[in-house]
Amino acid sequence: MGLAFQHFFKIILILSLYISYLHSASVDIQQRKYREVPQVQYASLYNASDEVEELTANNFDQNVYNSNRAWLVEFYNTWCGHCQRYAPTYKGVANYFKHSKDLFVVAAVDCANDINQPLCRYFDIMGYPTLRYFHENFLKGIKNFGVTVDKPSVSNVDENVKTVINTLVSEQKENRAQMLPNLLPYEHNDAFKIFDSVKPEIKYGFLILESDKSILGVDAALTFHNVSSISVRYSEHNEELSSSLEIKEFPALVILNREGSKVEEKIPRIEHAKRYIAAFLKQRDINVDKYIVIHNKKEILEAVKNVGQENLVSKVKEVGDAVFQMDLESTLRVSLGREVARNKVIDGEKLNALRAYLKVLIKYFPLGKRGYFFLNDLLSTVTNTESVSGADLYKLVKDSEKPEQLIWSSPKEWLGCIGSTPAHRRYPCGLWTMFHYLTVQAAERNAGKKEANPKEVLNAMYGYIKYFFGCSDCSQHFQAMAAERNMDKVSSLRDSVMWLWAAHNVVNKRLAGDSTEDPEFPKKQFPTAERCPECRYSNETFKEQQVEKYLRHVYSSINVRYMGSDLGILHMGLEKLTGTSGGGVFTSIDSIIRWLPVAYLGYIYARH
Repeated sequence: MGLAFQHFFKIILILSLYISYLHSASVDIQQRKYREVPQVQYASLYNASDEVEELTANNFDQNVYNSNRAWLVEFYNTWCGHCQRYAPTYKGVANYFKHSKDLFVVAAVDCANDINQPLCRYFDIMGYPTLRYFHENFLKGIKNFGVTVDKPSVSNVDENVKTVINTLVSEQKENRAQMLPNLLPYEHNDAFKIFDSVKPEIKYGFLILESDKSILGVDAALTFHNVSSISVRYSEHNEELSSSLEIKEFPALVILNREGSKVEEKIPRIEHAKRYIAAFLKQRDINVDKYIVIHNKKEILEAVKNVGQENLVSKVKEVGDAVFQMDLESTLRVSLGREVARNKVIDGEKLNALRAYLKVLIKYFPLGKRGYFFLNDLLSTVTNTESVSGADLYKLVKDSEKPEQLIWSSPKEWLGCIGSTPAHRRYPCGLWTMFHYLTVQAAERNAGKKEANPKEVLNAMYGYIKYFFGCSDCSQHFQAMAAERNMDKVSSLRDSVMWLWAAHNVVNKRLAGDSTEDPEFPKKQFPTAERCPECRYSNETFKEQQVEKYLRHVYSSINVRYMGSDLGILHMGLEKLTGTSGGGVFTSIDSIIRWLPVAYLGYIYARH
């Protein structure tokens, strides 16, 4: 009987090997099919049609350092919702200063681009977007990180332009920005003093008198800075000057003639000073058409799609709520390689948060044997030390990408979290997906364990978002929501799963209709009635017991989809079935039995 059982077991094992072989061939075919689909290429929030100059780690030094121009640089991240909302405003700022590019450049660096990681880390960029001003002839040196420009809380173009102008004015007060026209307020009470400190070829002086602080005068000075025969200045609250010129209604434009030492014109309550100046000069055969700035505040959303991209988005919408191994791995690679590694130094509470994050990943994130070794190596690197360098962590993550390491089973692309454009969904979607998956895994694996910490995953998520998530606005929102919704009072593994679900829907509600919303994937309360009809009452409120079942199903380990993933990497124990190591086929029976059922399930779900 024992011998017959051994023969029976061998037959079952051989059949299992055959199934695994078929599965491997199936995955290879699927990978080839997936790779035939045009992949989303790297794309920033700005393009050639914008007035924003893109900088990278390869050209930053040669452009910004020792330059005869000043630079305003936005350090941003493509996936950051706050950056996406700010991009139209920043384009407006760049458009405003486009005729001053010979003096002042509006530029941007995308920290989501791997090539820029060392640059963003060098400048200690801890949140997105971050604006830095680099004056002319700026020198590279220790802690020479430029001047941080605190952008207004509103996304109004004019308010942001005012902030930039105030920075330029402050620079001139410090005797820098001398290549710019004089942007300091005119403080004489004699209007003709405007000619005292200018070149002899200046024929006309234009004084814009303002009763309130505005950008009218600076705007005109910058616009016409290349017109060699004029000088444009402005005054603020200069009552003596206004009285001497008999100006009582503001803002006003006064045109002065050096040759005749007289006032040519006085125009009170002027709204379009630049247009009037241009018209005046045209009458005197001074062509200034190229200096007139016409602002177009209408924002145009450019959605560049190809056929393959459209088909892929369509397929993803058909699948609905699903977890793909590719999305989980891409999320983790961005999280570790870009978010965590962008920190120059990680210490104190930030280091504790990183340790907690890595411990949760080691416990619950779905990687193969070498992937777990990699995560354990990272944890060892940050353990028993008071600080760790982001550059050192980046090197470890970068090394993990080498094909021979066999750590990642998927290409660094997005599948279930793909968006209609490269700026939509992706990493934020992946982060939500990953933490939902982790809370469900913790609940499943710790069922019945009284010593299990129900807030283990939520605490790790909180620490990660507080200290490492690059979207500062998003991080603040999450921290506030954690306090408002009493995350610290979660007392069971089930509550952990449901707390995150409810929190996610709060965010979905807040962002519904937002400018960052993907039109192909609008923010809805999930699960939708279409995906889970039994999850809602007739009045559309949720049946939480059914929602919990739905979440445990969607984010279960056996429901992860492996399209485009190499299961040989995920289930590394299978390599021992080849008989190329040790004592042959039957030397690792325990390892084989442990991995085969998972591989078979992967085969089943990969086909669907």
